[in-house]
Amino acid sequence: MSKSVRTTVPIALCLALGMVAMCGRTGSARAGSGPESQVIATVSPAKKAQAKARFTKAKGLYKAGKYRAAIEELEEALKLDPEGADLVYNLGVIHEKLTEVETAIIYYKQYIGMIPDEAEKERVREIIKRLQGARKEIVVPQPSASAAPERTAEPPAKEPAEPPKKKGRFDGLVIATGVVAGVGLVTGAVFGMKAMGDRIQGTPSTNGGVTYEDLQNKADRARQEALIADIGFGVAVVAGVAGALLYFTREAPGDSKKPASTEAARIPTPSLSILPGGVSAGVGMAF
Repeated sequence: MSKSVRTTVPIALCLALGMVAMCGRTGSARAGSGPESQVIATVSPAKKAQAKARFTKAKGLYKAGKYRAAIEELEEALKLDPEGADLVYNLGVIHEKLTEVETAIIYYKQYIGMIPDEAEKERVREIIKRLQGARKEIVVPQPSASAAPERTAEPPAKEPAEPPKKKGRFDGLVIATGVVAGVGLVTGAVFGMKAMGDRIQGTPSTNGGVTYEDLQNKADRARQEALIADIGFGVAVVAGVAGALLYFTREAPGDSKKPASTEAARIPTPSLSILPGGVSAGVGMAF
């Protein structure tokens, strides 16, 4: 009878210890069902190795400033190793760098639920609080609907073509040369007719009223009148040519860019000189 009692006591003690352990596990499971509960999963060593390789690659991309590519690698690593708390934390860090505050807060909260260290949890909670306070100051640039469309470069306006320059300037110089030509022509005509009238017709002869001296004077007078007529016609020709040059070789008024004084300084002008042996006519250039 005593043996059966001794055997029953150890069995009862074992059952009691088992019940206590079961109750402890149930209590811990209930306590960990909150929003920051630690996720327990089983990941094979092969998947953990693959996740670690992707984490290393993501780290290199992060250092190179390729944040989006680093996020893709970390997300793939997290699929392979859902227990990787450091993967979740680094996702939060990179999204914070990209000013994606809401996504960063989600990953930081998930990280808190995966770690047991209360000091680390408190540190991350401070980060979340800081990001929540900075939401109002972070402005995401958006294209303005009222922004003026970009203007394409317009080709430069073509300069208006210069109108063809008109030749022919009728001014005081042309009038003056015309007057000189007219005077020369009239003078030549008048003295030419006088020379024709004073010319001795036929064979000169002296008679009762005509002496040799009279004939000689008449011949000299006719010769002088003929010379004056020739000079008059010569002046008319020279002045006419000068007038034509003055008119046709210069631009019409308003088209010439040179000062009038310069134009007038280089134009031919007729000249008439009285010499001891007669009269001289010509065209000269004045400067």
